[in-house]
Amino acid sequence: MKMPEEYLLQPLNLKDRVSVILYRAGILLSGLLMLFISIFMFSYEPESWGSGISGILLILLYIFTGLSVFNIHLYMGSLRRFLIGMYLFSLALLLILIFLGEGNPSLPLFKMPMSGLLLLPLGGAIAFIGAKEAYCFNLIEGYILGMLLPLYILLWSMTSNDMKVYGLIACSVLILFLGLRKAVMPLSFDIGDKSKYIP
Repeated sequence: MKMPEEYLLQPLNLKDRVSVILYRAGILLSGLLMLFISIFMFSYEPESWGSGISGILLILLYIFTGLSVFNIHLYMGSLRRFLIGMYLFSLALLLILIFLGEGNPSLPLFKMPMSGLLLLPLGGAIAFIGAKEAYCFNLIEGYILGMLLPLYILLWSMTSNDMKVYGLIACSVLILFLGLRKAVMPLSFDIGDKSKYIP
């Protein structure tokens, strides 16, 4: 269900405002993190891609994605629970990556390319957010992100190093563009009509 503009003047309490700001900040920060990771990969030889720096950036990506996941506003409570469940599952898979990389979750992604599939729930959570924004506000980049990011992760083990870099750049630009377009919207747009919320 779309969130029409007639709710622009709906009064928001402090919790509403903070949650929307955190949600939007999570989108922007996730896009920036992905861009930083792609710049790191572009700047260094593939042998260095699994360094501790990339591991830290990946963990931060999980944190900032979680910021959006836990502060998203959806009319259907079941969809929100599904999204949170998928994100929590992604955290469990992150622990596996940390174990495989002996503390560095990015290392397996480059030493054992098939381990990239463990990123699918994280990518799915980001894609879900993009698709939600596309549906609610007709932001076409959200639809593109919703299809491109999961496909990028699925093809990770089969793509060249150049395609890994350029694909990540493309995804990060889409997220940043989505985040910037969200940043200029009135906060009440993300809340919508509270009377239509279904627990």
